[in-house]
This record gives sequence, C-alpha cells and structure tokens, in this order.
Amino acid sequence: MFKGKVYLPTIEDYVLAFNIQKELYRRGKPKSFLDLVITAICINRKEKLITKDKNFKDIKEVTNIDVEVLE
Repeated sequence: MFKGKVYLPTIEDYVLAFNIQKELYRRGKPKSFLDLVITAICINRKEKLITKDKNFKDIKEVTNIDVEVLE
C-alpha cells in the first residue's frame, strides 16, 4: 500500500527540469523530460527519490537531488 505523498508539478518544476536538461545536453547525456520533472519535484520539495532507474545517476551528477538508485 502506498503511504507517500502525491505531488503535481508546478511551473517552477518545469523550469528547473528544463535547466537540468540544458546542462545534461551540454554534457552529451540528455534524459527523458519526465525523469527531469520527477527530479525537479523532489529537489523543490526536499524529498528523497528511491528508484531502479539508472538514468538518475547521470542526473545526480548535475543536481543536488537526494536519490538512491537500487540495483
């Protein structure tokens, strides 16, 4: 049973996601915009993300997201 919170993205989340994508693109590692919106929501709300999606390792390199990537 899910016991967390559900957050809907705001304009600020979309702007942050866009800026993260610009940096990833500059490094040659663009990601799906959905992953970046999830990242922005977590950063802006100071939430930890736990995922099996290894793309978040690259995202962590350019952000301060609190993420744990499970194997």
